[in-house]
Amino acid sequence: MKPVVRKRIAAFYPQGFIDSNNAYYIVTEEDIAYSLEREVRMVLVSLKRVVFFNVNGLSIILDNLKRVRERSSIVTIGFCDYNQMQYDTIRRFFDKKIDFSLYKTFKVASLFTTPSIGGESILVWNENYEQRNLQSIELFERGYNPIVVHRKVDFVEKLKHEGQFDDIVEDTFIGSVGIVPFARVNGSAIIYTLTGYLDATIENQFDHAYHNKAIRTGFKLFIFDMKNIVSMNIKVIDFFKRIVIDAKKNEGNICIANLVESDSLRRIKNELEKIDIKIFKTLEEILNNKKLVAQLGGILKDENKANKNVTKKLVNHLPSFINATVSTLEMMIGVDAVKTGSIKLQDLTVEDGDKKLASSIGFHGDLEGIIILVFPFQLAKKSCSIMLGEEINTLSEVLDSLAEFVNVIGGRVKTHLAESEVSISITLPRTYSSMSDLFEAFSVNRGIQVNLDFNGDIFTFFLTR
Repeated sequence: MKPVVRKRIAAFYPQGFIDSNNAYYIVTEEDIAYSLEREVRMVLVSLKRVVFFNVNGLSIILDNLKRVRERSSIVTIGFCDYNQMQYDTIRRFFDKKIDFSLYKTFKVASLFTTPSIGGESILVWNENYEQRNLQSIELFERGYNPIVVHRKVDFVEKLKHEGQFDDIVEDTFIGSVGIVPFARVNGSAIIYTLTGYLDATIENQFDHAYHNKAIRTGFKLFIFDMKNIVSMNIKVIDFFKRIVIDAKKNEGNICIANLVESDSLRRIKNELEKIDIKIFKTLEEILNNKKLVAQLGGILKDENKANKNVTKKLVNHLPSFINATVSTLEMMIGVDAVKTGSIKLQDLTVEDGDKKLASSIGFHGDLEGIIILVFPFQLAKKSCSIMLGEEINTLSEVLDSLAEFVNVIGGRVKTHLAESEVSISITLPRTYSSMSDLFEAFSVNRGIQVNLDFNGDIFTFFLTR
């Protein structure tokens, strides 16, 4: 089926039914070659003429679409032109394993492939704060003026005033974002939050790809927060045995917090302790004890002490790193950045004064290195509050959110580099409550430092290896 190509999108328009009998013929090898020859930025399957589809049919189409990504990392794949029932069905079929994108209409998709002509205002709503922020940042980078709402009631109210915006982005999902709702980074620990009744189906809640990425990044302390668990049965032991084995291979530890005390769980608790899982009454009992966190592996150390110089190739792509970082911050806080001082190779230097928080995120692939971002506390607090759509105040809340915010920046860096046909994978971010914590965690080599003034708040970008 030959696609229709316009606005840098190759769109396929199947009709009727999509199942395992006909899905193979919707996107063929010839169709993929035809699309890529026209230098498209998206290859989408429209569902506007489809009356029925099943998971087997969509899976076959996606397997074929993924051949596009094998040839070009900058091309987005997915679906468009669906109704509410189709959207909900796709999300249910693939749950948290969505590594493709969804655009409510072809017109909405084209907003993400073509630059704005006159700074059009776009109303953006998504129940997932990460999605709505990522979509807004992409639109902002294309010259649009995104109007972000953080509550459904505010979105509904905005819809009553259509003259205030030019278009709407809702029921849209950008795939491969990378943040998993069940997990968060707290300093140098990963906290997993599971829900409901746990049995052998615990595997359905746990994302092993995320966990393996955390291990590769160097995390050694993994905490399971059980505050939302109703109960569990003995079948969870096999799952935790595998998690413990993986942790021990990397000198890590598995902990459980907030496990409800009951007669029915006493046997399970005993079995968990037998396989060397450490159980604590509360999360705070672990996180507020710095010495204990260090003993459990929660203080990450950089074991590679060799001096790694910043390469010429890394310097050549510095604009992609800077632009992705700056545009994300400018979009979030609504303040233009002003560069202060010169850009040069130096040791990381941060002026004393307001309390500073730091975060680092590594990358590897066609390029290898580490990005270190240093935030004044108030700037970090404001950025994270806007990202979440609610006020946060305490240091622990800001650190929890900062890792997710920096992950968004890492994702934007990856996208910007892909525009230059540079492919990287990013590690999970680490956060530090002070500069001393940062320097304690690893030896920072010389790198390229850029200081940016956000309305009086000095933010530091540092690129090193």
